[in-house]
Amino acid sequence: MRGLTLLSVLAFASGVVAQSNAACDTISKQLGASKVQQPLSLAYTSTTNDYWNKQQALNKPACVVQPNSTADVSAAVKAIRSSNATMAVKAAGHNTNNFWSSTNGGVLLDLTKMTGKSFDAAAETATYQPGSEWGDLYEYYEQYNRTVVGGRLAFIGTGLALGGGLSHLSQHYGLACDNFRSLEVVLSNGTIVTASPKVNSDLFLALKGGGNQFGIVTSYTVAAHPIGNFWGGIIIYDGSHAAELFELGRQFNNNNKDPRAAIIITQTHLGTPDLLQKIGIFIPALDDIVIVFNVYDGPDGSKAFADFTAIPHVADLRSQQKYSTLTHQQDVGAVTTGGASFRVAAHRSDNATKVQEILKTFDDFASQVKGTYTLVSLDFQPVTVDLIKQSRAQGGNALASVDGPYFWLNFLFSWTLGAPGTDAALAKFKTLVEELQGDKDLPLFLNDSHEDQNAISTYGAYDQLVAAKKKFDPDNFLGTHMTGPSV
Repeated sequence: MRGLTLLSVLAFASGVVAQSNAACDTISKQLGASKVQQPLSLAYTSTTNDYWNKQQALNKPACVVQPNSTADVSAAVKAIRSSNATMAVKAAGHNTNNFWSSTNGGVLLDLTKMTGKSFDAAAETATYQPGSEWGDLYEYYEQYNRTVVGGRLAFIGTGLALGGGLSHLSQHYGLACDNFRSLEVVLSNGTIVTASPKVNSDLFLALKGGGNQFGIVTSYTVAAHPIGNFWGGIIIYDGSHAAELFELGRQFNNNNKDPRAAIIITQTHLGTPDLLQKIGIFIPALDDIVIVFNVYDGPDGSKAFADFTAIPHVADLRSQQKYSTLTHQQDVGAVTTGGASFRVAAHRSDNATKVQEILKTFDDFASQVKGTYTLVSLDFQPVTVDLIKQSRAQGGNALASVDGPYFWLNFLFSWTLGAPGTDAALAKFKTLVEELQGDKDLPLFLNDSHEDQNAISTYGAYDQLVAAKKKFDPDNFLGTHMTGPSV
């Protein structure tokens, strides 16, 4: 019986490889061999190693397809479907969920060659393909004195917007997905469609925060907003100030009336204190810090963040600068060598005691598993009244959020692959976040969620997403052949 089971597994694996190889061969013939990278090639190696969570780099596809047009993506999807092969779609590869942008033995669609972008002055819209990182887009649109709403860090890819996309500009303009005006989408059968408020509006809503299980977005047309100089950057504090800083964050979330001001607060425990030296802070013994990111849409935000400045700090890297420059300030975070796992919780911000209890529980966890991680962190991410108003004013999104203010907590656990004790620590990490879940009527943030949290099931528009899934992927091909959030 044991031998039969092993034979069955080997036969299944052999079938998967054969299906993927057939798809790779077909795509190579249709698109040309230069767009299909085989194992051992430099392009294949570069793409499959380029993940923020290096767990995903352990997964090796049968081939890497590098389309440069929507037509290429359509042809590839048709070939994959015809061969009954599995697949994954990758842009920047920042999502931490294993297999969400990688595949072991399937076909990997690498969108990084799709970097076209343009600006329509009359319509005040920007159009871009999915292969650029946000920093590239910010720099490009600054020549028009415009920007788009996207990631807070330059090295993150455009796929972030499909999970909602929290931005430094969200108080003013809503989530990244709220700024969609029209999307070009390749469906699971290879058909190319437009999704907008007027055409396939149900698909459009689903893609405004619902993730990758409805189709592959090959072009985004979004609002392009006027932009000038910004003021901001990071302040670094000793970890002993965490409680008062998180309380300031809670008060800011409740009381801030200036939509041009934005914050993120991160409590960080470092397993490798020398990480600080990479950003020029030479205090090697400091392994417990708080980083506050202040961003102000204007030339001087010092008054807006005076309360944060008043707390003693190790370093203040804030200044007036271009928005694109500001988003590069934490580029050190782009460099990872091990595994990374996100988890998320959502809480209303009306209870100061609750925030302090969360901090204490997180600190206790970090002490208990010290030695198993390179870094653990907790991000306080405000969801303000203004943010939700802006979302609703632009037609709403898949989250269909209740009234604010509330906040998302993003928990990160990073580790050295293969290090002893990791599995037990990750199990404790899961338990920690389960214990710190907040108000059940609040939507979880898909971008920061672990796959087992099933964030989409917490969305206000969940039933509409289920209907859109049945309509646009009726046989659930993407759900069975490409890993992503459950719908």
